[in-house]
Amino acid sequence: MSLVLTGFFLFQNADVDGDSFHISSVNPSVRKWIKSSDNKFLILNEEEKFQIEDRSTDWQESHPEYKFSIQIYKSDNKDQKMGRAVMLYINKGGKKKFMCCDEKSEIHPVEMDLPCYIEESAHRAVWYRRAVECQTSWYMFESSLYPSKFLGLQSNGDEGPLSKLVLHHKNPDEVDDCCHIILAN
Repeated sequence: MSLVLTGFFLFQNADVDGDSFHISSVNPSVRKWIKSSDNKFLILNEEEKFQIEDRSTDWQESHPEYKFSIQIYKSDNKDQKMGRAVMLYINKGGKKKFMCCDEKSEIHPVEMDLPCYIEESAHRAVWYRRAVECQTSWYMFESSLYPSKFLGLQSNGDEGPLSKLVLHHKNPDEVDDCCHIILAN
């Protein structure tokens, strides 16, 4: 960044695309169950795929290792409508597996360390969390890398009632229940 004095005005050259993400020192990560709007649980299965499954309360109480960690980030982007920047990950086998999106609108677990600082203005593992109006603990997660694309649930079709996690296109004024995700204790 440089300063330029011209006449009576002082101009500061700043990188317009200088958005970045910093881990929040005020908000430590929290662990939550991630559930669909019909109360099914998101898990990372043995094949390392995210899927939605019916699980009992007994299962929930005896398997806290399936809870996801949500790490809040401070974004240099001042647009509050975007929501709070977060990363979603699960600890499995002593390693952090982050929920990451790709250009094919698929969501994959990616092993990496929790970054303290992300220099880019968008990242495959950074999501903007927005509360769903009139619903306690319901949220939508918009990809920072692919605007207007949200975490969503898609049926596996003939493979039964299980659903998988996908990147789903949604217009800002559109109501789409498949993008509503519950965060529960």
